[in-house]
Amino acid sequence: MRADVVRRGLRASLALGAALASAGMLWPPGNALAPPSPSALRAAVIESAKASRERDAAPQREPSALERRFGVSIESLRTTAGGYMLDFRMRVLEPLRAAPLLARQLQPRVITSDGAELAVPVAPKLGALRQTTSAAKAGSSYFVLFANPGQRVRRGERVSVELGALQARGVLVE
Repeated sequence: MRADVVRRGLRASLALGAALASAGMLWPPGNALAPPSPSALRAAVIESAKASRERDAAPQREPSALERRFGVSIESLRTTAGGYMLDFRMRVLEPLRAAPLLARQLQPRVITSDGAELAVPVAPKLGALRQTTSAAKAGSSYFVLFANPGQRVRRGERVSVELGALQARGVLVE
C-alpha cells in the first residue's frame, strides 16, 4: 500500500514537471529567484491532474445483454478447495434487477458439457454455501460455491451456470 502511494506521488510529480516544462515555466537551476507565478502554477497543476484522470480512466464499453437484463456482471468461475468446489463470483450493477438472483429460494446449478448438474452443497450448521440477501448493494460482489465431486469440472472447460432466470452459457472455468 505504501509503495503504491509513493509511486502515485512520484508519477504526479513527474507529470507536474512535464506540464511546467511544456508551458515554459521552468527556470534555470541556478536562478532560484524566478519561480512561476501562483496562477501559472495552479493552471499547470490542474492541467496535470486532468491529464492523469483521463489517462487512468477505464475505457467505457457497452453493457452485455446479461448486464442489462439482470443487473449483474459475471466476474469469475474458479476451482477451489483442491478442485472439489467451484467458486462463482458476480458483481451487482443494478440492485433492483439483481435482487431475484440473490433470493434464498433459488436453487443455483452448474451444468457441465456432458449434462451433469452440480448443485450448491448445504452444510448442516451453515446452510447453503452461497450468499443471499434481501437488499443487494451496487458494486458488491457475491459468491456461490458449487460442489465438484470427483473434480468433474477442470480449469479451461466451459460450463453453463443457472441462477434462477439467469442462464449463462459457455462460462470459462479459471
